[in-house]
Amino acid sequence: MFKDEYKATFSRLTASQDTYRKVMDLADKPQKTYRRRGSWVVKVLVAAALVGAMAVTASAAVRHWLGPYFAEQSGLELSQGQVDYIQKNEKPIAKVQSQNGWDMELVSALSDGKKGLILLSVTAPEGTDLSPMLENADYYGPSNDFLPKSEDAALRCSVYDLPGVIGNSYSSWLDDGDGQKNTVNLVINEIPDVNMATGDPFGPDAKWQLHLVDLVHGYMVGKTFTTETLAEGIWDFDFTFTYDDTELSLLDKPIRVMANGMTGDGEKVMTEVTINAVTLRPLGLTIHYGAEGDALDYSRDSVDFEWLDWVDEENRTWYRCYAVSKSGEKIMLRTASGNSEERYKVLESMAPLVLDEIEHILMSDGTKIPIPHNK
Repeated sequence: MFKDEYKATFSRLTASQDTYRKVMDLADKPQKTYRRRGSWVVKVLVAAALVGAMAVTASAAVRHWLGPYFAEQSGLELSQGQVDYIQKNEKPIAKVQSQNGWDMELVSALSDGKKGLILLSVTAPEGTDLSPMLENADYYGPSNDFLPKSEDAALRCSVYDLPGVIGNSYSSWLDDGDGQKNTVNLVINEIPDVNMATGDPFGPDAKWQLHLVDLVHGYMVGKTFTTETLAEGIWDFDFTFTYDDTELSLLDKPIRVMANGMTGDGEKVMTEVTINAVTLRPLGLTIHYGAEGDALDYSRDSVDFEWLDWVDEENRTWYRCYAVSKSGEKIMLRTASGNSEERYKVLESMAPLVLDEIEHILMSDGTKIPIPHNK
C-alpha cells in the first residue's frame, strides 16, 4: 500500500521523465521492512538512493505543478517539451498562511515576462466540501479584486472573474488530484498592461503582494450579483516572479490580414489590417498593427484578431488564432490585453509554446505566419 501511495505522491512532483522512471523503479524494488510500536509497518526507501535518483532541488518539492492547469485549459495532452518547460521555469515559493482553519499555500509562480501564473493550494477544515468550486459556474474566490504590485500602487490587476468574462486577470479553480474534498488549487492568471508599467513587472526585482480578503461564493439572483462568505480572513504573501525571456520575431516585413473592427460609432466591420510585427514567447504573443492605408482610424476605432459570428445559440462560429505544432496540434491563442492607441494586442496561449515544436501561427482569417526556423 505504501508503494502505491508513494508513487501517487511522487507523480505530482516536478521531475524529468528520466528521474521519474528511476524513482518509480526504486519504489517497485523490494524494501526492508521495519516494525515500530507493535502493528505499525513502514517500508523505508533508502534516503541516499532517493536523493541521488531525484537530484533533489527546490523544484522537486513542488506538489502541484501547473501541467494539469495547462492541459485543462488547452484540452490537449502536453508534449514532453511543454512538460520540461514547466518543470524548468515554474518557481517554487511554498509559503503557507492559516486563517480561521483555512490554509492558503502560495505554491509557485511562472511567467514569460508578459503573463504571470500564480498557483495556490487551498485547504479547508475537515468535513468541508470544496468540490462545487470545480463544478459550479458561479464565482468562488476572494471578495477583493486587486492584486497590486507592492512597490507600484498604480499597477493594479483585477483577479475578479465572472463566467465568460476575461479581463487583464482571472482565476481558475483546479482539482489538485489528492482525492480529498476539502482541498483544491486556485490558479491566478496575471496579464498587466506592461507597456504602462515602469520597469520590468515580472523581473526578479519587482516585488508583488498577493492580498486576498475572505473567500466568497458569488451568484446571480435575478439581475443582482449576491455573495455569501465561505471563510473570513486575510491572506498576504510577498513574492517575486522569474522568467525565461526567450522570444522570437516572426515577421521580416508587414503582412495584411482580415480582422474584426469596431468603429467609434459602435459599428462592426470586417476590414484588412496591417500587421507590422509578431513576437512569440513561451506563454503567448504580441501583435503590433496599423499603417497608413488601413480603413480603421486607430485613434477612435478598435480591432480584434478573434471574433464570434453570432446568429443565435444554434448558429454561432468562433474565428480564433492558434499556434500549430509540427505534429498538427492546435494551441488556442486568446486575446488578453491591448491598446488601440498604441496599436498592439497581447494574445495568451492556453498551453506553453515550445518554439522548436511550433510550425506556424494560424490567424483567424486563415493566414499562416511561419516560424522562422521552419521557413
